[in-house]
Amino acid sequence: VHSFNISSNEVITTGFDCNATGTCSILSYAGGTVIFNTTGFSSFSANEVSSCGAITSSTTLRNSVSSAGTCFTINSSHITIDCEGFTVNYSTAGVEGYGFDNTGGYANVTIRDCIIFESNSNSSAADYAIAFRNVRDSSIINNSIRTFTANSHAVYMITQVHNITIANNSARTSGDSASGIRIDGGNNVTASYNYINTTGLSSYAVDTRTLKHTFAFNNINTSGGAAHGFYSAFGGGNINYSGNRITTQLAMGFSLATNANNNFFENNNI
Repeated sequence: VHSFNISSNEVITTGFDCNATGTCSILSYAGGTVIFNTTGFSSFSANEVSSCGAITSSTTLRNSVSSAGTCFTINSSHITIDCEGFTVNYSTAGVEGYGFDNTGGYANVTIRDCIIFESNSNSSAADYAIAFRNVRDSSIINNSIRTFTANSHAVYMITQVHNITIANNSARTSGDSASGIRIDGGNNVTASYNYINTTGLSSYAVDTRTLKHTFAFNNINTSGGAAHGFYSAFGGGNINYSGNRITTQLAMGFSLATNANNNFFENNNI
């Protein structure tokens, strides 16, 4: 498909996004050309999305976008959202909103190369940059995230997430109780090679309340009171902590519950 001039792309056949249904796969989008494979011949068309809203297919941004509340709501599995270094400004009006909302539980979603910015520092709501609920087999890669308000976690795994990769991201939070990564439910989250900086009271770099995760080679800096590097108050066990560099002020590198068992620690620098 040639001569595209859009912010994102999807390929439609018989009224449905074939990339989401598995009857085709988008290989690339560059210079106005979409290249995709298909399992058979039919009538295909391309839809365009040029602003914040619902995402139902793989998307590549060509410009920065903004929203008064939530910017992108993910409504399909098996998609990649590539911002190509453009900015996603969310909650510009100070109302509750997320940069990327995947609380609908769509699987195999990748969010990459985005600058995600909570625009209004006066919001009284918890404005998560990325929120997942009941999500499997997904990735958050090479993003730069900035939040300002209390409880506004950079990456929030709300419940029942499985096989999630969080890698090569930069996350900064300034509000009290605003963590870089918070995991409330699920297992097998791997967070590696991330830079996390928090400055609020009790703003943990990584706050996990469940089992069976890997945290490796992360660079962590916290400066708020009781803003521990890794925090697990509810028995997070079977966790691998390896090669992390942790710098804190008025806090501990690791603060784990007494029933946090079978954890593995290797080559961490505190």
